[in-house]
Formats: sequence, C-alpha cells, structure tokens
Amino acid sequence: MRRILIALAVLACAQARFARAASPGRVAVFALVVTNNRSSSLGRPDLQYADDDGAHYYRLFHSVAGGGDVRLLTTFDRQSLSTYPDLVPVSRPPTRAALVTAVEELRAGILAAHKAGFATAFYFVFAGHGDVVGGKGFIDLGDGPVDGAFLEAQVISRISADTQHIILDSCNSFFVFNPRKPGGRRWATPRDMALGFSGRYPNVGLLLSTNSDAEVYEWSELESGIFSYEVRSGLTGAADVDGDGRVSYAELAGFIEVANRRIPREMFRPRIFWRGPGGDDGASLFPFTRVEGRAVVLDGASGSGAARAIASPTCTRRPVSSRCSCRPRPTSR
Repeated sequence: MRRILIALAVLACAQARFARAASPGRVAVFALVVTNNRSSSLGRPDLQYADDDGAHYYRLFHSVAGGGDVRLLTTFDRQSLSTYPDLVPVSRPPTRAALVTAVEELRAGILAAHKAGFATAFYFVFAGHGDVVGGKGFIDLGDGPVDGAFLEAQVISRISADTQHIILDSCNSFFVFNPRKPGGRRWATPRDMALGFSGRYPNVGLLLSTNSDAEVYEWSELESGIFSYEVRSGLTGAADVDGDGRVSYAELAGFIEVANRRIPREMFRPRIFWRGPGGDDGASLFPFTRVEGRAVVLDGASGSGAARAIASPTCTRRPVSSRCSCRPRPTSR
C-alpha cells in the first residue's frame, strides 16, 4: 500500500510538470545511481571512493534530467560528507528497500513523460563490490548482495522507458546478467549476451567494467574507480569522435580502450563488455550537448596544445592524454 501511495503521488506531480514542459522530439532522462563502499564479505576490504563516484554520477545525470528524475542511493563516508554536503539531503542508503522505492518513483515519472508525449531514457548505474559464486554474479548493496535476477525483476522489468542503459563498475560484472554455466568460459562473447540477457531485453544496453570473472580497481589519486572515471570523462564529450554531440556505445568503448593504454600495469586495466540496445553498438548512450556548464576546447590549429575555455551549454571536455597519468594505489572492487 505504501508503495502504491508513493507512486500515485509522484505520478501526479510528474504529470503536471511534463504537461508544462512538453516539447516534440524531446527525450526525458531518468537515472538511478547506486554506489556502496561496503562489502558483504569480510574477505574484501571496504572501498574508499564508490560514494564519490555516486556523487559525480548524480551530478552528471542531474545536469541532463529534470530536478526530480535522478535518485542517489549511497552512504557517504566522513570525508565525502564534507566534500558533498549538498548531496547528503538527497541521498538514501543503498538498500534493497530504498532501491525498490526509487524505482517506483522513477517509474511513475516515466509513465507521466510518456503521457505528455516524451520519449524516455533510463540509466541504472552501480559502483561498488561484486563477485561471482557458482557462475552467478552479484553486486553488494548496503544490506547484502543482490544478483541479476533481482535487478531484472525489481529494476529492468519495472521500468517502461524506451531505452535503458545499465552501467556496472564492479568485479565480475558481466556475470551479473549472464550467469556462467558449469564448465563454461570465464570470458564473454557477443553471442553469449545475444542469446542471454539481450535476447530477453532488446531495448536495454549494457556497459560493464569486465567481460569475464575479473577484478576492477579504484585509484587514490583519481578518488574514483578507474572504469567510472573513464566512463564519465567519455560521456562528457571526450569520446565524441565524430562530433555529432552524442556519445555512442562504440565511441565510449573505444575511448576507454585508448585511455587504458596509459595505465602502466596491465592487471589494472579494465576489460570491458558493451552492447547497445538491440545489439546496435552505434546507438546513442549519452547526449552530452544537453549538459549545462562550460566546455574546454583543444585548439589544435595553434600548434601549442593549449586549451581555451568558451561559454557553452555543454560540459567539460578533457584531452585523452590526461586520463591516466597518475601513480596508482589500487584497491580491488
């Protein structure tokens, strides 16, 4: 009953807002960002920067979505509480119950957007610990692990957005949505995904930090997970190879691959898996030109390599060469 009342209240507010803002061809963006430093296993140390990743992802999606169309589930550590005081009131603990509530709220907003004539895009982002047991991958929420079956039932199948984009930054992330059969390969192929998860949800695209039962890392000097840092840098324009104002799955994957070449130790380089909705790797992943802010444009014609800042309704663009020049102190996710 409580879930129904929440959904009805959110739906009423959202319908009024979208009725005022309706614009032909406009895409309404919704996002659920879930990050968790804690591990459900004593064998894995707590992370330091998953909560920071949550703050950065929240701000990124908040810059392209409506004011109430982004949810942040995280628990800030002491340092992050002082770094992101403005996000403390809007964040909730990363628990199963909070996730289900957030999904119902966003679901109501998506239904209202459809009624107002909007196309819709939904993003689910997770950064934190993950593992695989018996071939089944899972991610750690604040009150315990959840597997792909839970996410499919409680998130993906509940959301009626035209497109969904799932971004996971955790160890063994591929096997969250495509469990490995006994004796199966420890790495993924596009055919594996086509016959599995993507066959069930053709409108859902996946960008995963591993394509196998592998570890991923965070770096202290980035104060972020390596994969999440690269994803955000690419989404905010650096991966827009053809300059069309949007970042596709293939463009972001290529950007991450190039960025990872500068990571000195091969074991720390993410080995990612991606597949766009409907198997289209050229599908748009993020319309970065909608981000409010300032752009930094590299003036190659000057020959000096200097950057000039210009006023623009776009985001910050960073050169690829600056991606991974730090000295790492990695922690496994």
